[in-house]
Amino acid sequence: MNSSLSQRVGRFVAEHKNTFVVTDLDKEQDIQNLKIYGDYKALIEKQLEEWLEKEKLAHSDFLAMFKDTSSLMSLTGALDYKTLHALMEASQEGNDEIRLTDLISAEEEDGEDGEEETDPF
Repeated sequence: MNSSLSQRVGRFVAEHKNTFVVTDLDKEQDIQNLKIYGDYKALIEKQLEEWLEKEKLAHSDFLAMFKDTSSLMSLTGALDYKTLHALMEASQEGNDEIRLTDLISAEEEDGEDGEEETDPF
């Protein structure tokens, strides 16, 4: 994962950790979290678009770069609500050392059970 993305995500988490309401994921999430999650996804998508433009790649060229699904899953894992939730929870607990890549790797390992995603909102 790009270090520039990790830095941007770190700044985003620092800016929003006091307004993000950490609630158990199996419970309904606070409506404010939905707005923060939308902003978070927009940040990730913007970073990806900037990189594609810099590399002069079309979306189809980018997707063709993935030889296996695990690399693509890493990218989609960054967009997952549970990833943002874990980043916010860790930050609120004073653990600002947790990185986006750590969470995505852990999510990939956990996701192998075939459990279906649910909409937290």
